[in-house]
Amino acid sequence: MRPERIAAGEATGRKIAILAGGGGLPVEIAREVRQAGGIPRIVAIRGIADADYTGYDVTTVALGQLGHMLDALRHDGTREMVIAGYVRRPDLTRLRIDFGFIRHLPTILGLMRGGDDNVMRRIAAFFERQGLTVKGTGEVAPGLLAAEGTIVGEPRDDDLAAARLGQRAIATLAPYDVGQGVVVDGGRLAAIEGVEGTDALLGRLPPPDARRVFVKTTKPGQDLRLDLPTVGPETLRSAAAARVCLAAIEAGRTLIVDRNEACAIAEASGMAVVGLPEQAPATTAATSALDRASAIELAPIGALRADLGSLKDACIGVALLQDLSGLAACRAALVARQHVLAINVDEPMSKFLDRTRRLGQWGDGRKRKRNVTLIIGATPRCDLDELMTLTDERIAGVAFARPIGTAEARESLIERARNANLFVLERR
Repeated sequence: MRPERIAAGEATGRKIAILAGGGGLPVEIAREVRQAGGIPRIVAIRGIADADYTGYDVTTVALGQLGHMLDALRHDGTREMVIAGYVRRPDLTRLRIDFGFIRHLPTILGLMRGGDDNVMRRIAAFFERQGLTVKGTGEVAPGLLAAEGTIVGEPRDDDLAAARLGQRAIATLAPYDVGQGVVVDGGRLAAIEGVEGTDALLGRLPPPDARRVFVKTTKPGQDLRLDLPTVGPETLRSAAAARVCLAAIEAGRTLIVDRNEACAIAEASGMAVVGLPEQAPATTAATSALDRASAIELAPIGALRADLGSLKDACIGVALLQDLSGLAACRAALVARQHVLAINVDEPMSKFLDRTRRLGQWGDGRKRKRNVTLIIGATPRCDLDELMTLTDERIAGVAFARPIGTAEARESLIERARNANLFVLERR
């Protein structure tokens, strides 16, 4: 369902609080609200909000000042709010907190479990329990949404077919709360966005040997009030540098920030941009990752056993690679606390682990315990040899999505895992 649109006349005098993270989106929302006759109030997160809010009513709060933040959002009788802009995953051990934060601490700790979409849902529910109504950007600033059809250039038919493949991949990923963006090279799935974000996804791509298509859409079942896919000049600049031929975004559900500049960048690079029709709801959207994982059976190998949390993570990763198998033979995935951090489509294992060392979960501190499970899917034998020589302070164990093979390989793996203090699981 499309977000309800607010006509300009309905917005007259309407107070909208904007909880502003980084980037230009919050100020564009404020501009749209003001143009419709509403009254925008900016609550900027200190050290993260970086747009120029000159001419707007602005209150600055630290991320840990929850009481001050709630007071600012509810100032002058304001009861509607929008959450906009990016926020880095907070290290809870380094926050400067107020009494409001302490009072709600048990709730806050509960918010930090899961992937981005799950976290954002719980954050929205928290604000609504405090008497605020969380609105979507598409509801208060519909002019920022992409329209269906060609936006820039003339897309080729084979590129559009590749975009539809990308849509199917994102739909498949829905239960796992990962991947608003994917890349398709030469008609095959080549890369999947993890918690690193879209620009990092595009920045790590090697030069293409075929036509490259970038696809960014909502996940089926995603709450459209929160975390709508967003593209702007930086994203399209990154796409141009990665030699993308077509950027395909979902019409009515994707925000275009700094539209004129973004379109100019695409046009100058020869990249087409299209708004894809909204996806039909997928049957998997209502299925959670744990539901998908419940059918997976893994057996321990060697003396070290996985704890219950790591076993759940391993089953989620195996289920994920199984669901993706019809689209790509993925090499590996990283899962922590029931959240998929990253997926390796076809990178060498060493490169994959190196680029994911800094990826973290919501609420992770600098001194993380070993709580990450590496799931091995379709991987060459050489990767296994390389894998067991690598050290990663986060990884607690390894799970194999298929039987390991020979008795000799199994014994060698057990010995290496024991030396590295890793548990090993194998699919039955």
